[in-house]
Amino acid sequence: MDKKRMNYVVDAYQARYSSVLNKIWPTMGSNGFNEHNQTVNFMIAYETVAEENNEQISTWYEFQISNGTKRNNRIDGLIINHTKREVYLIEAKRFSKNNLPKKQKELGNDYTRIENLGLGRFEELFYEKESISTYKVFGVLLFDLWTETPAQEGLLKNWNNICDNPSSDLLSDFFYFNNSDSKIDCAKSCLLPIVREVICNRWKDENYSYFLGALIWGKSNKE
Repeated sequence: MDKKRMNYVVDAYQARYSSVLNKIWPTMGSNGFNEHNQTVNFMIAYETVAEENNEQISTWYEFQISNGTKRNNRIDGLIINHTKREVYLIEAKRFSKNNLPKKQKELGNDYTRIENLGLGRFEELFYEKESISTYKVFGVLLFDLWTETPAQEGLLKNWNNICDNPSSDLLSDFFYFNNSDSKIDCAKSCLLPIVREVICNRWKDENYSYFLGALIWGKSNKE
């Protein structure tokens, strides 16, 4: 993973939020933004960077995967960079003040879903004679967070600690992993935790702030 490039993508992602929210307020009487906006804006930011580098990419929302015998299981977003031969699987959650542990656990479950997704699903994607074995596959977890309550401020502090010094134990606590099988191996997964503050005039005089978090990692290869 090119960490410098991915930081650049997240900078563009943050800039999109700041640009939009300084012009419009999309919700009615609240600051609860639908989590789908995270996926959309992250993917547009990635597309923008890819276009700057003349790269060929394909993107899709609600990418369908199999779930046992069912096919109603989906990943929020899919990016395929054909030029760099990279795949990104994206999941997003909104961390509101009333659902923090629940959404942390759900995002942890998304990590496990992405890790357990067999690469055979991707062989069905390509029309031409390409193989997923020639691509690097990455997972992306996105979340947004307001600092309106002590619990939200504490969660931001925990994520900042992870960004400063990633560790399997800190990540396990953050995502409520309760067994060793779900632990994130920081040494092997090419891990990149990121946080960015969204700057907006609307709340500049308030006692809270708005942040975008991301965890990007190299997915293990499973057939």
